[in-house]
Amino acid sequence: MTFQAEIDKRIKDGSIYFVGDALPPDWYAAFKLWSELAKNGDPKAQLNVGWCYVHGEGTAKSLDQGLNWLHRAAAANCPKAFWHLYENDVESSDLIRKDYLEKASNFGSKVALEKIEQNNTLVATAAKKAADDALKQQMEIAQTAENNRRSTIAIEIVELCNAEKYEMAKNRCDELIASGETWLEEARASFDIQLELVVRKNEVDSPITSTVNKSSVINYSFKNPSSVDIRNVALVCRVVGHDEHFLDDDIYQINAGATVSKVHIHSSNKNLYILPFLYVHPFGKNTGYHRLRLPIKGAKKTLVPSGGEFPQKNGCFVLTVCYGNADHPVVKSFRSFRDNSLSKSKHGRFLTRFYYKYGPFAANYVAKRPALSSCLRFVFSRIEKFLPR
Repeated sequence: MTFQAEIDKRIKDGSIYFVGDALPPDWYAAFKLWSELAKNGDPKAQLNVGWCYVHGEGTAKSLDQGLNWLHRAAAANCPKAFWHLYENDVESSDLIRKDYLEKASNFGSKVALEKIEQNNTLVATAAKKAADDALKQQMEIAQTAENNRRSTIAIEIVELCNAEKYEMAKNRCDELIASGETWLEEARASFDIQLELVVRKNEVDSPITSTVNKSSVINYSFKNPSSVDIRNVALVCRVVGHDEHFLDDDIYQINAGATVSKVHIHSSNKNLYILPFLYVHPFGKNTGYHRLRLPIKGAKKTLVPSGGEFPQKNGCFVLTVCYGNADHPVVKSFRSFRDNSLSKSKHGRFLTRFYYKYGPFAANYVAKRPALSSCLRFVFSRIEKFLPR
């Protein structure tokens, strides 16, 4: 681009004025022409000279001299002079620069009008953000106060449960729900969870000791008879007379009227009496409230027999865990394949013994992973179609 073309571009983008009878051939000629006119009081030429000093075009760059000429042009109410002062007189106060901008817009400067609109948008955005932040803070304060209020109520219910005053806890929940504390409905419903617990006995080689022991397949299911979903429910079975606990701490959500079933394989060389109970977190995950330890409606002390009392009947551990029922048709098909095919060959009997040695480990692993159990059910169902009848 030639110098003359650059001058023409600056005139067209509104940075400077066209002054004189013709477009100067270069910046030096332009500066010389405009300087003579500026000294004679031409405000447009004064603006052009000031711009040349500020940007170092046609002369040595000098912000001080440039601002001096711009102030002269502004004194003659030159609109572009006010805009350039706003852009370049950065050492002046914000109030003075704002005045430059307003005067430039008042005299019709397009860029000044656009800048004011942009500034107004930024101010409005900042004001909205400040208002939103203030509202958010108020909501957080209100939520903290509400959480503290609910915490006091929840602790009261928990303390009644810890003291095994379950009827009082239920009645207190009913009173509070009737008074408008509907957030307690889930906690109230958890008092009515029912449990079905079945212990089935199977002969296996236990991996726990070097002697041949037996293992119990414990089927259990939760039922939520209420009309409220209950989240964060964990089953724990306490061994009566001992500090030992077993079964699993998997967390369940039991929807209204639904039943959740699980299978657990437990090896033992002695008779055990277990008493199931529930750990429930009905007050929400983020409240910090203590969990409720609740008895299960209909749950009684249950005998898990020792190895010596088991009948001689082999179990299909992984299949039982996957299907939740030892009498499921697929489980029966695999059991029949074991008895009628595998048991009649040396290699088949070896595979069977290997399975009964490590089956409980595999079954417990699968029992804690519902997604894996679902995948295995799909695989077993396809394999079962090809088993000999």
